[in-house]
Amino acid sequence: MKAIIITVGTGSRPDIDITKPLVKTIKNSHPDFTAFIVSEGSRQYACKIANELSFDNSKHEIFELSTAEDLQQIFKEINNAFRALYKRGFKSDEIEADYTSGTKAMTGGLVLSAIFNSCASLKYITGDRKNGIVQDGTERFLAVPPEGIFSRRELQFGLRLMDEMRFVSALEIFKNINNSLLDNYDKDLIYNVMPLAQAFISWDRFDHFRFFSEYDKIKFDYNEIEKFRINKSAQENILKIGKTIKSGCITQDVIIDIYNNAARRFIEGKFDDTLARLYRVAEMLAQLVLKKEFQIETGDVKIDKIPKDKRGNIESYSDDRSGKIKIGLKRSFVLLN
Repeated sequence: MKAIIITVGTGSRPDIDITKPLVKTIKNSHPDFTAFIVSEGSRQYACKIANELSFDNSKHEIFELSTAEDLQQIFKEINNAFRALYKRGFKSDEIEADYTSGTKAMTGGLVLSAIFNSCASLKYITGDRKNGIVQDGTERFLAVPPEGIFSRRELQFGLRLMDEMRFVSALEIFKNINNSLLDNYDKDLIYNVMPLAQAFISWDRFDHFRFFSEYDKIKFDYNEIEKFRINKSAQENILKIGKTIKSGCITQDVIIDIYNNAARRFIEGKFDDTLARLYRVAEMLAQLVLKKEFQIETGDVKIDKIPKDKRGNIESYSDDRSGKIKIGLKRSFVLLN
């Protein structure tokens, strides 16, 4: 299955027969279906082409634009033509777009729509020219696959996800981009943005040491990622937090790090993760104050640290296996109170 969507103009001069090269380009493509994009003034030429190729209604459809000069409106209306092709069973990678003929806005609108719809290829006619006109019999049909443009579009989408702190999704997109289709700047950008995404994923997963192993690979020479550079003080603090978590200790910085992590999960709409992290923040706050102010460890409460008139039923929380008194979030705050 193959379809072609083609803009039809009126020709640049009265003595030019625009139908001849368009008939040739359609024959060159051998489509199962042809969609003509026309203006009010060029509809007659599309009809002439269809008649010359003996197309019946099952082989072609004519889409008349409401304007031949408004690029944005043309883009919208050509998108409708693509949707009509999808309804007929054609997939985007089975559609070729020929922008040889038509006003600048018509051809520009087709190219934009073809890229937007991820079509198979962009096609146009070239050849020997005289007075700017391709001479009959010298035509060459050039089909350009737009994968490079798609790759660039995917890169931009991934960078947008980075801005939204959706680092896992961004990294998956970066991994699937075909680097060979990018220019040198974008290739280098991809090379640096992938460890950047992995670094922030690691930080989000409280793997602060992995954060640094990835972060140290990055060159921040690109405007697109400069915003993710962190200052020396912050780097030192992240490393300090990583060491503190590894040691099993609790500090204000650790609690703040988890709270900020919860805030990011909330922005992402991951409310279960948000709640779990906020629960841990509340738990750690109580643990921090109990230890700092009263030298009490919630995982091993020493009864002699608590005044007799404040002990209540604290001994009932003794663990059967270890014999240690262990208290959770609620009981920690009761004890603090």
